[in-house]
Amino acid sequence: MRLTRYLLIFSVLLITSFGYAQTLKTDVMVVGGTQSGVAAAIQAAHSGVKTLLLLETNEFVKNFSTPLDTGFFSGIQISFLNTSLKIRRDTLSGVVAPLTQSVVQSTLKGWTDTIKNLTVLPNVAWQKIERKGKDWEIKLKDGKTIKATVVVDATVGGTLASRAGLITDPTTGYFKTVATINQIDRLNPYNNKLYRTAVGIGSSERNSPFIIPLGSLIALGVDNFILAGKLPSLVSAKNLEKGTMELGQAAGASAAYCAFFKTTTQSLNVRVIQGELFAYKSWLVPFRDIFPTDSNFLAIEQIAVSGLLKGKFVKKQLFFEPDSLVSIEDLRIPMREFYTRSQLWFADNKDVQFTVGTFLSLIKFAASRGAELDREVEKAWKTSFKFTSDYDPKRLITKRELAVLANAYLKPFNTRVDLSGNLIN
Repeated sequence: MRLTRYLLIFSVLLITSFGYAQTLKTDVMVVGGTQSGVAAAIQAAHSGVKTLLLLETNEFVKNFSTPLDTGFFSGIQISFLNTSLKIRRDTLSGVVAPLTQSVVQSTLKGWTDTIKNLTVLPNVAWQKIERKGKDWEIKLKDGKTIKATVVVDATVGGTLASRAGLITDPTTGYFKTVATINQIDRLNPYNNKLYRTAVGIGSSERNSPFIIPLGSLIALGVDNFILAGKLPSLVSAKNLEKGTMELGQAAGASAAYCAFFKTTTQSLNVRVIQGELFAYKSWLVPFRDIFPTDSNFLAIEQIAVSGLLKGKFVKKQLFFEPDSLVSIEDLRIPMREFYTRSQLWFADNKDVQFTVGTFLSLIKFAASRGAELDREVEKAWKTSFKFTSDYDPKRLITKRELAVLANAYLKPFNTRVDLSGNLIN
């Protein structure tokens, strides 16, 4: 196969080029050419840190054509599919060919070659990994060493993590992590504050979406080791042993955070990582009625992970219901978490539901704004906020409108949370 021969030649040339140095230093090292490995390496590089992606063979793992779909296409996954279209679409007929393995390999090879800060080393055989001071060292079978600030294991079955001595659960065989996916109730994620740490969306075999908390990627008991493949609680999920691009993108952003800020996985800033994922078009909360093409998508997603406004589960699917109304009682308890003094406002306002003007009154009280806010909101109503309705302070406010205004002026997403989802005020 011509592609395989090309990759073999590329492997020899690239390894030879750094072969004169016995030790190679990088910020982030991703091991495994799986879906999650590719996404982790691309995101880490996009986030501005020097990244190495080690492939154990001459090719990327052959699982990209099945099954990629989690039902929530976003981020690097969308970029991969769009990039592959350039190869799959016939320029004359417009017919799109299937996503074959040869197309996958060509797409990934051409794509990763163009990304700044990213180096792909195919056909690398490694034999040992250990912690040395603040770095991880991986010994290659040819005697060379790679040092990395952060390691991402995206191997099939978690072989790197096993060699690194990560703690495993004797009853399940999975590596112990700071949090697990199963801690979030799939029928009601709001039973646990971990939903506030969402970094991606997974999907079970029955297409029931679930939220991936950041802590489920973070190995317990060691610093700067991130799991992006064999995770606890994915027994009923697609791509069990190979990870997904959503997992990988979150792992890459987390690894880049540690390397860029010279810190450890114990000190991850959840909001900064989520912000980076949003910047690269990730979808973190699985609403079935709010899509990335929506002009208010980012504001609604940020409000959702903050916990100020919540969605509603119907038949195992989560809906935001943007056209519904919001009662004053619905917001009283969430507001208390973020703005304690807001309870004085609620004590004086006993209306059943919010109007536009009533909610602006709450914003003025909680954010110490004056009458200029009314004029500012009226001016931005259809321009900056992209609302289709007319501005009317006396009209009952929709959940969409309230979410966008809250995100703009109350900014609950800016309040930090820990890996358990607790607010850090």
